[in-house]
Amino acid sequence: MRIETERLLAWTATVCRDEIGWAIDPARWGEGLATEAAAAAPRDTFERVRLERVVSFTSLANIASTRVMERLGLERGGTTEWAGSEHVWYTVSAQREHVSD
Repeated sequence: MRIETERLLAWTATVCRDEIGWAIDPARWGEGLATEAAAAAPRDTFERVRLERVVSFTSLANIASTRVMERLGLERGGTTEWAGSEHVWYTVSAQREHVSD
């Protein structure tokens, strides 16, 4: 999914098969674009790719992305070290996604 104007403001993707991710132009942080863009990713992954669950992770320091995951209804799965820093990961199942419709 892409939200575009004259330049790319936001993107979401299914990364590494069962992982969803997003990025927002720093000039537009705080406008709710991450939540809006990321909201479509789990449903798309469940319907198009037919996975049973998806995960998303971010640095523990990235509180904004953690809040996006929580707003989307993902459940905290735990923490892990990746690329030399502590990260938190969240997950949601296809069954739970459909229950919240």
